[in-house]
Amino acid sequence: MANSVARGISGRRRIVLIVLLSIILPLLVVGYLGFNSISRRREAARKLYGMSLYISGEAALKSIEDKIRSFEKDMLAGGKETFSEAGRGRTFLLSADYMILNPEIAKKDEAPFTCSDGTDNRARGSYWAEAEKSEFQKKDFRLAAELYGKAAEASTSDRCRALARMALGRCRIALRDYSGALADFDELAAKYGRLRDSSGHPFGIIAAMRIADIEGLRGNEERRLSVLIELRGKIDDGAWPIDLAGYQFFRSEIEGTLEPRIKDHLYPELEKPYRLVKERATGFQEDLLFRDLLQTSIVLRIKEASALDPSISRDHPGRFLLPGERSSYLVSFSPAPAVGPGGPMIAGVCWETTSLMRSIVPSVLGALDKSSSVDLTLTDTAGKNILAEGLEGSSRLPATVGGAIPFSFREFPLPFKLVVSQPAMLDFDRAAARENAFYGLLILVVVVFMAVGAGLVVRDISRETQLTARKTEFVHTISHELKTPLTLIRLYAETLEQKPNLGDPEKKDALKIIAKESERLSHLINNVLDFSRIEMGRKEFDFRSGNLAAAVRETVESYRYHLEKKGFLIREEIAADLPAVRFDREAIASVVVNLLSNAMKFSPSEKDVGIRLSLESGQAVLRIADKGSGIAPADLPRIFDKFYRGGNDPSGGAGGSGLGLTLVKHIVEAHGGRVEARSECGKGSEFSVFLPILADPGE
Repeated sequence: MANSVARGISGRRRIVLIVLLSIILPLLVVGYLGFNSISRRREAARKLYGMSLYISGEAALKSIEDKIRSFEKDMLAGGKETFSEAGRGRTFLLSADYMILNPEIAKKDEAPFTCSDGTDNRARGSYWAEAEKSEFQKKDFRLAAELYGKAAEASTSDRCRALARMALGRCRIALRDYSGALADFDELAAKYGRLRDSSGHPFGIIAAMRIADIEGLRGNEERRLSVLIELRGKIDDGAWPIDLAGYQFFRSEIEGTLEPRIKDHLYPELEKPYRLVKERATGFQEDLLFRDLLQTSIVLRIKEASALDPSISRDHPGRFLLPGERSSYLVSFSPAPAVGPGGPMIAGVCWETTSLMRSIVPSVLGALDKSSSVDLTLTDTAGKNILAEGLEGSSRLPATVGGAIPFSFREFPLPFKLVVSQPAMLDFDRAAARENAFYGLLILVVVVFMAVGAGLVVRDISRETQLTARKTEFVHTISHELKTPLTLIRLYAETLEQKPNLGDPEKKDALKIIAKESERLSHLINNVLDFSRIEMGRKEFDFRSGNLAAAVRETVESYRYHLEKKGFLIREEIAADLPAVRFDREAIASVVVNLLSNAMKFSPSEKDVGIRLSLESGQAVLRIADKGSGIAPADLPRIFDKFYRGGNDPSGGAGGSGLGLTLVKHIVEAHGGRVEARSECGKGSEFSVFLPILADPGE
C-alpha cells in the first residue's frame, strides 16, 4: 500500500508539472508580451503628446508675456500716477534722487507749530501766552477761554485760529459748557478740518473725537458711538490727508471704543451700520497701503536694482518680485519720458501678481483653447490653481494631473507656473490602465481556473489512487478471509477422510465446524456479491411487512456460536411488542451479522457485545455496542466509505474487507432509514440503525 501511495504522489506531481509547463507558463509568456507591447505603444503616444504639449506651452507662455509687456509699456509711458484695472496695476514717479513725486505722500510738519511765540502778531502772542498760563498753571478756565477767544480774533493765519478754537473748546469742556464746546469743535471741523495740528493730525479728526467725548460727558452714549461710527467711515473714505500710521492709529482708537459695546449688544440699532463700515473696502485704504509699500520697500529695491544693472532703459525695463504678507507684487521701472530738475525721472508700475494673472491669462488661454486641443491653467508654488476664481471651468485641470508639463515665466519674475496638459493623453492613460486591468484580470481568472482544474485533477487522481490501493488491500484481505474458512473446511474434511474410526462426538464436532465455516464463507461471498450488485445498480430487495424483533433474534442466535467461541458475553434487549416493519429479511440479517462481525473483530481484550432493539420516536432502533478498541475521530466520518479501513485495527490489517459497513449503510438507506456511529478510542463503539414503522400494520 505504501508503494501505491508513493506512486500516486509521484503521478500527481507529474500532472501538476505538465499543467504548469503546457498551459500556465505559455499563458504567462503571452501575457508578458502583451503587456510589453501595450507599454511600448503607450510610450510612443506619450512622446507625441509631449511634443504637442511643449509647442502649445511655449506659444501660450509667449502670448501671456507679450500681453503683460504691452500693459507695462503703456503704463510706464504715462509718467504720472494712474490706476489700471488690468491686474490692479498702479504707477508711480520718482525723482532722479529717488524721492517720491507721485503719488503724493501725506507728511507731517517738519517743525512743531505753536502760536505762543508771537510769530503771527504781538497781540495774539500776548493773549496766547496769558491764556496758556491761566489754563495750565492757574486752572482759571474761564479767563483762559476769554483769552483764547481774543487770540483767535487777533490771529491772521488759519492754523493759529484753528489752534485757538481747539483750545477754547477744551476750556469750555472743563467749565462744563458743553453746548459752547460743541459749537467750537463744529466750527473747527467745518473751517479748518483739513489743516493739521502740531502732531500732524488733521483738525477735522481731532474735532470729531472731541465731539464724541462731549456727547459721552452729556450722558448721550448712543450719540457718542454714532459719531465715532460716522468718523470711522469718513476716515476710510479719505476725508482727511493722513498717512498709513495715522490711519491705523485712529482706526484702532475708534474700534477700541466701539467693539466692546457692539459685541455686548448694548445698542442693537448701531450694530448694522458699524458692521457695514468695518467690513467695506475702500480705495483710500488701498492707496495708503500702496504708498506705504512704495516708501518702505519699492524705492529701496529700485535703488539696488539700478546700481546693479546700469543697462535698464525704456526698451529694457527693470523688473523684480516683491513678496508680501498675503500676496506678491511685480514691479517694473524705467527712465521716464520727462526730465526733472535733478535729471531723468523714474517711472514705475506695481501689480498685485494674482490679480494681474486673473485679468490677462483667461482671455489668452481661452483663445488658445479654441485653436488647440490642450488644456492650460496657472498654478502657484503650492500647486493651487489660481484661476479658479477668475476662469469658468478652470478646475478642469489640477496642478497634480499626471502627464502635464509646467512652464516657468522667463521675462517676468512671477511666482507661477503655466501648466499644460492634453485631455487626449489623460483619456489614453485611462484606456491603457483599463486595458492593463482587463488583461491582467483575464490572465488572473484563467490562471485561477487552471489552478482549480489542476487541483481537481490532482484530487481525482488522489482519490483514484486511494481507491486503487483500497481495492488492492481488499483483494488481499478478502483472500485472507476466504482462505481461513476454506483451510478449516479442508482440514476437517481430510480428518474425516483419513480417520474413519473417529467416534461419533468427534465426527459431529468436525461436521459442525465445517458447516459453520461454510456459513462464514457464504457470508463473505454474499457480501462481495451484494457489493458488486450495488456498484452495478442491480441490487434488489424483497420488502415485506413482518416482525423485525424475530428476525433480529434469529440472526443473533445464528451468530451466537461464533461469538461464544471467541469468549464474548452477549447482552440482549429486544422488545417483543415492536410494531410491524416493512423490511427485507435477508438484508437486515446481513446488517446484523456485519455489525456483530465488526464488534467481534475489534474487541481484542474486553469481549462484551450488547444488542438492543426498541421503539424510539416512531422508529425501530437497533443498537449494537461493543467495548473494543473504538474508532479514531479522524476515521469516524469515513468508515462507511467503500474499501475504507481505519487505522485503529488490532488485527494487523487482516481483520476485514472494508465492505461490511458500506453494505450496512446502503441496505439501511434502501429501507428509508439511516445509520449512525458513536465511538471513543479504547472504550468501544455503538452503531445505531433507524428504520421507519409502518403507518398501517396491515399495509
